[in-house]
Amino acid sequence: MLFDDTRDKRNVMKYDAQAFIDEALETGFSQARELNVSALVFMPEVREMCAADRCGQYGKSWSCPPACGSVDDSAKIAADYSFGIIVQTIGKMRDDFDYENIQATSDKHKDNFSELIERLRSRYDILPMGAGACDICGTCSYPDAP
Repeated sequence: MLFDDTRDKRNVMKYDAQAFIDEALETGFSQARELNVSALVFMPEVREMCAADRCGQYGKSWSCPPACGSVDDSAKIAADYSFGIIVQTIGKMRDDFDYENIQATSDKHKDNFSELIERLRSRYDILPMGAGACDICGTCSYPDAP
């Protein structure tokens, strides 16, 4: 999740990374740390994986290609943000094929991520970035409506 401390809705110009980390941990994440935004690399190979449509979401969601724009577009948008945090949810598996706990941990992470976005969006200009296709809405309005 990226933040722009110059566009804080309370007009506070300096961020407190630890406060954001604490809020993420309070939301239920196992780990949260500051992210070096300048180290982010937007890789064309990832977009190529999207084009292969292995997840079945290519061309079906505003958050997926081609609707989300090019790799360069994404990099330019992220470059407008001054810092970020990265969050993690850790689950315990009985074995390598413990699908129930894998799914439960994934669901917990998505729920926590949604809650954190809601909590922070009311106060800050943020760019939430997560893995995989967006599944917030039951059915995406793409391409018919915003």
